[in-house]
Amino acid sequence: MALTMKDIAKMVGVSESTVSRAINGQPGVGQKTREKILTLVKEYQYQPNVLAQGLASQKTHTLGLLLPDITDPYFTQVVKGIEERASELGYHLILANTGGSREKEISYLTLFTQNRCDGIIFVGGSLAEEEILKLGLNKYPLVLVNKLLEELALPTLLLDHQQGAQMAGDHLIQLGHQSIGLVIGILDELTNFQLYEGYQEALNKADLTFDPNLVVEVENSRTGGYNGLLHLLELDNPPTAIFAAGDYLAVGVVEAIKTGGYLIPEELAVIGYGDTMVTEIIHPSLTTIKLPWKALGEGAVNQLMKAIEGNVEDPFIILLPEVIRRQST
Repeated sequence: MALTMKDIAKMVGVSESTVSRAINGQPGVGQKTREKILTLVKEYQYQPNVLAQGLASQKTHTLGLLLPDITDPYFTQVVKGIEERASELGYHLILANTGGSREKEISYLTLFTQNRCDGIIFVGGSLAEEEILKLGLNKYPLVLVNKLLEELALPTLLLDHQQGAQMAGDHLIQLGHQSIGLVIGILDELTNFQLYEGYQEALNKADLTFDPNLVVEVENSRTGGYNGLLHLLELDNPPTAIFAAGDYLAVGVVEAIKTGGYLIPEELAVIGYGDTMVTEIIHPSLTTIKLPWKALGEGAVNQLMKAIEGNVEDPFIILLPEVIRRQST
């Protein structure tokens, strides 16, 4: 049976409160008594009752994390940042993968609140906006990552996708390209629309004419990228460079270029978006826009700590991307 604080108090001949003060490094305990207590703690590998401590402090040192798809390579980097930062601060993480289901999301939210998680982080698109709004209005500590809730100014961390796309366009234009194709996911999705706007901004800034024929909406996948590039090559005046608005799209684009017998970057340059691990695996290695996913996760935990303490100064934080140049441009 595990040793309890009561057992240690009895062995040393002091009160349980004295044992507690000694373990937590608080004053009011004689040096010799403290040494005896800490020796017993080490000898018997005593573990404090975290639940009891949580009840006393009204904190469980547990955070809830909701995300739609744990297999998404971008989300895994965010989770890594969240987990590492939470661990540094002495918090445990309960991760819930909703699979894009509103019912699952609501169920997990109920689980988190019933188990008294100190705060909740939402990553990506959330379907339970009404429930989030209710929690926020009741001052439950929440942080949104890569999602914006217009009805309430909750602590929110966003990536500047519009700026990222503009940087991609700027990079290709600086290399002398004037005809730039865009292979992108469905524009009804907010992130893709922001990327589309950034692409247009880069063209406008360089006084280049926007040609809607150079924009191809595809399924956001390797196959989508492949088919998108084939479509662009069928144009009477195909582009000399491609912005693939996602690294997996870019992989498909590169494969299609190779299948067509074109040289990269001499005949067709390619830049991706995201800087996932595939960028250095494919040949030639992929120039891309690096998104600070891990920093996004770390920042989410920092904001949640402020929300828990009730001292969030700036609810909105926007992180900026950067160009990583490799062989494909």
